[in-house]
Amino acid sequence: MDTNISTQPDYVAIKTKQNVAWASGDYARIGVTLQITGEQLAETLDLPQGAAVLDVAAGNGNATLAFARRGCDVTSTDYVDALLSRGRARAAAEGLEINSQVADAEEIPFEDASFDAVVSTSRRSRPPRAPKQVAWRSPDASVAPTPTPCHV
Repeated sequence: MDTNISTQPDYVAIKTKQNVAWASGDYARIGVTLQITGEQLAETLDLPQGAAVLDVAAGNGNATLAFARRGCDVTSTDYVDALLSRGRARAAAEGLEINSQVADAEEIPFEDASFDAVVSTSRRSRPPRAPKQVAWRSPDASVAPTPTPCHV
């Protein structure tokens, strides 16, 4: 009898199940109720027009759109393409240009120093192995964190 028990979670299996769950419902319908969080973060960071911003675990784009409305060059990432699609549709409806890419918050596929700011407003986006350089903000946070240097 094998008595070795793995204490390491199977992150691939977990993420696969999470992806299916997030894509199966209408998260965008709930996500827009958190729009103020993205607006508050964009106001607090007060980045100049043209600043390159990476939104990690962007979902349907609340922070992405808030920064794009202020003239930033935003790349929206999430590992659920259905959510990114909703964000692209929202941006198009407002006449905003954004970039979007399917990406895992633990494996951000960009070179170091590619962005002026890296942000996230999603509580679910802070996985155990997430980069520390992201200005994480939970929807229930009352004050945005002080931005740290971006190494992504």
